[in-house]
Amino acid sequence: MLITNNKLPEKYNKYFEENGIKILRVPFTHFLMPSQFVWSNAFYKLNALNYVINNLEYDYYLELDTDTYVPRNLNDLWSECEYDNLLLYNTKHKASHPVRKAIMEDYEKIFRKKSNVQQWGGEFICGNKQVLKLFLDKLQEVYNSIATAGFNVDTNSGDEMLISIAAKSMNILDSGAYIERYWTQRFYLSSTNWANDYVLIWHLPAEKKYGMIELYDYYEKKRKFPSITNTRKMLNLPSTKHFSKRKFKIYISKFLKKVNWISQY
Repeated sequence: MLITNNKLPEKYNKYFEENGIKILRVPFTHFLMPSQFVWSNAFYKLNALNYVINNLEYDYYLELDTDTYVPRNLNDLWSECEYDNLLLYNTKHKASHPVRKAIMEDYEKIFRKKSNVQQWGGEFICGNKQVLKLFLDKLQEVYNSIATAGFNVDTNSGDEMLISIAAKSMNILDSGAYIERYWTQRFYLSSTNWANDYVLIWHLPAEKKYGMIELYDYYEKKRKFPSITNTRKMLNLPSTKHFSKRKFKIYISKFLKKVNWISQY
C-alpha cells in the first residue's frame, strides 16, 4: 500500500493497480512539527502509521520509506510479528555520532534529565497491531511533551528523534537481520549482506536520484524488475567476489608463465 497526502498522476496509479498495490490518501494531521524544522515532512510516516493502525484491520504492519527495495519475500519477517516485540532498525551509531548526540541532547531538553538514548532508524517500523498501538501511545506522549516545551529541540531533528525517545520503554527487536541501510555514492558504507546471509529489504537513501531512477526506467520499459545481481549493480552495492592474496599470487604466477611461454615461442 502506498500512503500519501497527494493525488498521484494517472500513470503511476496504473502501475500500482497492475500490481495489486492499494493507494491510500491520508491528510497530514498528526505529529506536525514547525515548518522551520528541516525534516518536518519526515514525520508524515508517523501520521500514516497512526492512521492505518487506528482505521485498518490487519494483523501485522510494516512501514517502509519509499527509497527502499524489497528483492525477496518477507515471510521470515512476518513470523517475528507473532511475538510482542517492536521491530526497529538499529543505526549502530556511537554516542558521539552527531545525530545520536543531538537526539540525546533533545531528550535532556524535553525531560530535564540525561539518558543514553539508542538511535533507531525511521525507514522501518514493524510489529503486530497491539504492539504498534502501544508504540503510537508512546509517540503521542513524547510529541505532547515536545509541544508543551515549545518545540525546544534541534531544528535538524527528524522522525528518528521522536521514534528513538518513544522506543526507550518498549521491548525492541533489532531488525538488522531484515533490513540494511546502504550508503552508495561519494560516502560509501555498504555490505555484501544483500547476498550473503541476506537481508530482505535494501534501504538506499543515496540512490534517490541515481540507481532508483535507473531501476524505475528498467521497470517502465520491461514491466518487470531485473535479477537481484543486476539490481545490485544498478544500486551500486558491492560485489561478493573477493580477490584474496592467494588467488592473486596464483593469477600472477599463471600470467608470468604465459608471458614466458610467449617470449620463448
